[in-house]
Amino acid sequence: MRKVNLRFLFGFEVITQLKDFRSRNSMRISKAVFFIAVFCASVSAAWATPVNVTSFGALGNGYTDDRIAIQNAINSVAGTGGTVYFPAGFFNVSGTLFVPSNVRLQGMGSYYNCQIRLTAMGVPLFEVGDGKSNITFKDLTLHSLNGEGWPRTSSAEVALIRMEGTTGISLKAGESGISNIVVENVRTSRFTRGISATSSITGYDAAISNVKIRNYASDGNEYSLYTKTRGADNWDVQNMDVYPMYENQNGIFLEYSGQMRFLQLSCAGVSTAGICAKLWGNGNTYFRQMHVEGPRLGFCVGSNCDGSSGNQGENANLLTIENSATNGEFHRATNLVSINNRFWLDFPSTPNPPYKFFGTGANS
Repeated sequence: MRKVNLRFLFGFEVITQLKDFRSRNSMRISKAVFFIAVFCASVSAAWATPVNVTSFGALGNGYTDDRIAIQNAINSVAGTGGTVYFPAGFFNVSGTLFVPSNVRLQGMGSYYNCQIRLTAMGVPLFEVGDGKSNITFKDLTLHSLNGEGWPRTSSAEVALIRMEGTTGISLKAGESGISNIVVENVRTSRFTRGISATSSITGYDAAISNVKIRNYASDGNEYSLYTKTRGADNWDVQNMDVYPMYENQNGIFLEYSGQMRFLQLSCAGVSTAGICAKLWGNGNTYFRQMHVEGPRLGFCVGSNCDGSSGNQGENANLLTIENSATNGEFHRATNLVSINNRFWLDFPSTPNPPYKFFGTGANS
């Protein structure tokens, strides 16, 4: 009969060899652990110690162009990652500020004491480009400067309020996509688009994923939040307050999008304002605790909802609305779920219509 080496069978030989290896290489392992710890500590220190934009020459006096100084501050942490801090001041910017990966832009959080103000037309204030990730915008007020002398009420003067073609934060993705973006305690004012997520790929399929928005306030923007890519996926938006001050200004427009969740979306403002949530070609979108007071419509799905013909958007699929007070028009919607909502039909004093369903395939 053939003998079996029980020591090898139960792994004693392997364990002995591992002990010998650890003994011979303990110094090497210790050195490797030491250098890893030093690297992690240096990265943590880079994030913990913010870079102040005033250290790079930004004045924040409300009339000097601080664009180059702020961009230099951002570029200084581009390699290692870090925090760029905006103290009290009014920082005028004449063009786009480009944000690399692993950067936190941190303000002091006061609308009246600290603003980053765009003075140019047709460009975004901040742009996150293709391939970027792990970027945070926190405690910032972003403002387009063309609206001095407001408020104005006539539609002919709306262009003076909002700078045409501008965006507060632009997420512009291509083949590589964009991921892990945080927008927290941010206010945008008087842009064409407050926050924008778009695709440069034909077919609008660029991935812009894992986006978290918390405590976002928007006033006077044509669209507070705009997406035009089917790759806008795994978005979580909580506590969004939209105040469309003038007619034909809207809350969100999801022209194309993937899975998105909205919790506590509030739209208030003048009664001639546009639409709180306009949805075209989106899938698996969830709204909870949405409150509409002032805009003409809460929801507009699959159409412009302006009474004209031939301008409908693509079908909206998998739309859930829960615990909300709103109204809306659903022209092209499938798999629509309504849970415990109060429509404006319950409030006789309001002039706005209740829900209207158009076409086929709407399930509620």
